[in-house]
Amino acid sequence: MTKIKDLDRKSGKPENPEFHYTPESLVKFLMSEENFPMVKGKNEENLPIVKGISFLDPASGTNMVFYNNVSDKVVSFKDWDEIELQRDFFEDHRKFDWIATNPPYHQIIDFLFHSAEVAQIGFSFLLNIEGINALTPRRLERLYKEYGFGIKKILVVSVKKWFGRYYWVTFTKEKPFAVEYNTVNWE
Repeated sequence: MTKIKDLDRKSGKPENPEFHYTPESLVKFLMSEENFPMVKGKNEENLPIVKGISFLDPASGTNMVFYNNVSDKVVSFKDWDEIELQRDFFEDHRKFDWIATNPPYHQIIDFLFHSAEVAQIGFSFLLNIEGINALTPRRLERLYKEYGFGIKKILVVSVKKWFGRYYWVTFTKEKPFAVEYNTVNWE
């Protein structure tokens, strides 16, 4: 039986709790705040441009909102993975300069470390509070020691139709990092 809380607020139809498509307007904002090379629909002269980079959206969803908002004019190569479309990120071992996505939250740790394996410059995830809680000091230490990545930026955003705050977390190899951690398990 469908409960009221499981209904989409606008359509009144049952929601699939596994999929929460990211609004395109939010993606455009996140990618520009990130100083990502280019976002479609923006003035090219007003954005920092890094030519010749490769980009992967590893959890594109069928709407491919991150993939579709990276300009072909700047990115030398872009691609996507989506398990629903028979392209599994965890079987994709190609190297990319940048990764950006709204990952499935129940797989955040796996996405975190696989992204660290294939990203050459950095990766950004849109996380909920459980995703932030998954970034334990030991995991952050492993990201740095094994892959050279640290958190460069955290941007807090809200989406009216979603519950709570969301966090655009960017990991890079570029120092200084914005977040420090301590691995002592305090008693």
